[in-house]
Amino acid sequence: MTANSNGSVCLDCGMCCNGTFLDYAAVTGEEATVLEPLGLPVKVIDGLGLRIQLPCRKFDGCCTIYADRPAVCRNFQCRLLKSLDKRRIEAGYALQRIQLLKALKAELQQVIPDQKEKSYFREVRDFVLDIEKGSPEYRREHAKTLMIGTRFMNLINEDFFHMQDDADDRTESVSP
Repeated sequence: MTANSNGSVCLDCGMCCNGTFLDYAAVTGEEATVLEPLGLPVKVIDGLGLRIQLPCRKFDGCCTIYADRPAVCRNFQCRLLKSLDKRRIEAGYALQRIQLLKALKAELQQVIPDQKEKSYFREVRDFVLDIEKGSPEYRREHAKTLMIGTRFMNLINEDFFHMQDDADDRTESVSP
């Protein structure tokens, strides 16, 4: 999470840390030697290198290892924060978008449990794809979840983190 003049936006969000957007965060070997003794396991992911699994074990509503957090955490800026820093939007708008995403996630979690094995975005995406593949009756039965899930994914892609366009900034392994 990045500090900015509109400070509370990152702190009110935390979705880059809590596994909503991403599966993993990249770390260096030097960072791994600091993080592992702090209780944050680092693993090698084939073809990707050293990663910490998200949600981060050291995120408890806020970062509990803030001074020792990896560079990827210090440097990551979601689209919303970039827009805020460039003064394209105001902090109040950013906070409204964060609250909307949190409300959508809370509603979805009543139907789609957060397994914490992959990002919640991917949990929702997979569930939505299953609904779309289902029979017309199944799709009707899950129409509300389909609508909320689609809105959740669109909001992430529009305001926070677009899985394809932000590939250079990506800290996760994303599969289509």
